[in-house]
Amino acid sequence: MQRKLLPRKRVFLRDEKIKAYDSAYNRSSDNFSTGISYGNLGSVLSTQGRVVEAEAAFVRALKYRPNMADVHYNL
Repeated sequence: MQRKLLPRKRVFLRDEKIKAYDSAYNRSSDNFSTGISYGNLGSVLSTQGRVVEAEAAFVRALKYRPNMADVHYNL
């Protein structure tokens, strides 16, 4: 037999789930944009001939987003 929750309890649980999903989304988008930013930085540094710094930027990009094929290619 399933217990019925009070309306306030249901709203609280729903709000907690929304907060958890929102927090997880923000963390994942931060990693996504940070990885892309370091990948772009590596490309710019490589174009400028600053190969050692570019390699460091590419490695940092892969720490945030290990599945970025273009960064693997550029390394």
